[in-house]
Amino acid sequence: MKAIILAGGFAKRLWPLTLSTPKPLLEICGKPILDYIMEKLIPLEEVNEIIITINKRFKDKFQAWLKSREYCNTRLIIEKSMREEEKPGAIAALKGVVNLVGDEDVIIVAGDNIFSGNLKDFINFYLMKNAPIIGVYNIGDKSLAKLYANVSIDENNKVIKLIEKPKQPISTLVAMCLYILPNWVYKMIDEYLRSGGNPDAPGHFIEWLYKRVDVYAFVFSGYWFDIGDFKSLELANKVFRRKPHLS
Repeated sequence: MKAIILAGGFAKRLWPLTLSTPKPLLEICGKPILDYIMEKLIPLEEVNEIIITINKRFKDKFQAWLKSREYCNTRLIIEKSMREEEKPGAIAALKGVVNLVGDEDVIIVAGDNIFSGNLKDFINFYLMKNAPIIGVYNIGDKSLAKLYANVSIDENNKVIKLIEKPKQPISTLVAMCLYILPNWVYKMIDEYLRSGGNPDAPGHFIEWLYKRVDVYAFVFSGYWFDIGDFKSLELANKVFRRKPHLS
């Protein structure tokens, strides 16, 4: 299994911080967001390589970060974009690395997510279902669910509805931009893009996918921070300062 970390965005909502530093390398309590993600992936015996998709503008920053670490079997894939208007989008970027993973399944993580919970349990759930799996989190407030891909599941955790940023949320479960896809599913990305699918937010692809194949949700508990703006960055730092054991 390959792991793919999507880290190619420009994070305009965090300007001016992200004019000089890519969002995945912003620090939460003195540690880059990307390190929190790597620490989740590195121990997984099922994962034989970690691929990080980045943009050309921040190539040097990511290369310096990786060089200063001792992460094994990790490589950077550089997109051509130098600014927001040139970026291919998360799904289009994912399509760009499909040829690199061969016939292996993939675990996909957004480069701005910090979460508790064991990815080993996530993988075991995937092996049990033998189907596409998404990570979801109970955000506890429907007004907040409007900001994310909103999910409804049945008693077997099968996704029965998913709506990207709904005006009227159907539940308090939201997708975390954390997926495991069997190799036969990510090969459907071409079909999705040819049909006019949104090339950016991964939630749109899952919204298209669950109507064609069975997709299941693994519910994470504990904490989850989607670092998208100054408010979420501030909150994550506040929580980790108060509970240093989390970092």
